[in-house]
Amino acid sequence: MKRFAIGGMLLMVMSLLAVGQAQASTLKWVIQSTPNLHQPAFFLASSCPSTTACTAVGWNRATDHSELQVPLAERWNGSSWSVQAVPNPVADENDAELQGVSCPSITSCTAVGTMDVDPLGQFTLTEYWDGSTWAVQTTPNPSGTEPQLTAVSCASAGVCTAVGSYTDGAGVVSNLVEGWSGGTWSIQSAPAPAGAEASMLASVSCASITACIAVGKYTNGAGLVSTLVEGWSGGTWSIQSAPPPAGATSSMLNGVSCPSTSVCTAVGNYNHAGVTTLAQHWSRGVWSIEPTMNPVPKSDRLYAVSCASTSVCTAVGSYTNAAGAMVTLAERWGGGSWALQTSPNPSGSTTAQFAGVSCPSTTLCTGVGSFYSYPTGYFWNHTLAERYP
Repeated sequence: MKRFAIGGMLLMVMSLLAVGQAQASTLKWVIQSTPNLHQPAFFLASSCPSTTACTAVGWNRATDHSELQVPLAERWNGSSWSVQAVPNPVADENDAELQGVSCPSITSCTAVGTMDVDPLGQFTLTEYWDGSTWAVQTTPNPSGTEPQLTAVSCASAGVCTAVGSYTDGAGVVSNLVEGWSGGTWSIQSAPAPAGAEASMLASVSCASITACIAVGKYTNGAGLVSTLVEGWSGGTWSIQSAPPPAGATSSMLNGVSCPSTSVCTAVGNYNHAGVTTLAQHWSRGVWSIEPTMNPVPKSDRLYAVSCASTSVCTAVGSYTNAAGAMVTLAERWGGGSWALQTSPNPSGSTTAQFAGVSCPSTTLCTGVGSFYSYPTGYFWNHTLAERYP
């Protein structure tokens, strides 16, 4: 009787798991309408502190078809997206863009990126939204370098961590980490792997004010590109062991999400006779590779991930379909495996991709990115936002 009961229970669990995976694959993302003041326009990241509040950032042209890039921010209020007024710290022929955003509450967001100041060079950019107005913050820059910030995570309104990289006068690329605390930004030391000729961080997630994980890539002396993971324990950054897949000729991590101080998921891609999605899971201090889905093998990439709990994650990116077009890619982790989701591409688009995702609950996500259309003889890039389910 006990064996029968256990067997029946296992069958029930397996049936529920199959149903959950089938639902994950049949529930669809829905395209949302986003305003575009000027084109081209790109969303590069999103952050949703609640089911009715999201902020997406990126850049657009100062005027249609101009060469000048200016920062872009839009906000979802539960029913529609609207453009926010974002200060542009540079003018004339200089560019500025926002690449990452983190909103620890519905009235607090920090966005990071980069700006060009001719003839001085490239500098980091951070802006803060207090619930009504965006304002530029002062950030330090390593002397004599070309720095950029690509991602930010705020454990609270008063504590944030931003990551990226900088290039020195000799062309060497190194990790860049800056922390916001006490009302100022300061540079933190983040080591590069031994023997690295280049090292850069692409994403960061802070489960608390004393626990962060940052991911990216580094290049060794032989020119091999490999995954990079570093952890912050409240005082120092240290490199963690996260081996790439066996046989990979190159690998990188583009996004990370830590729903707790002991559990994280990172995503990216690796090359092994083609480009393949990559997911790695951190638990009990150990990183392990998770099998991911690839709609068309050898052409799939994951750029961002959001974990609403320790057992539910959503990752987004793009892949090249059988017709040779780049299209959106979304996958969901729940119940022990990754499953493909159905994500549409805007009608008339020639290419589309997700760049960021944020899931304020286990049943709701917002993915952002961009798509190309060909309306009147010009390739126009538009912002893209989709909501799941």
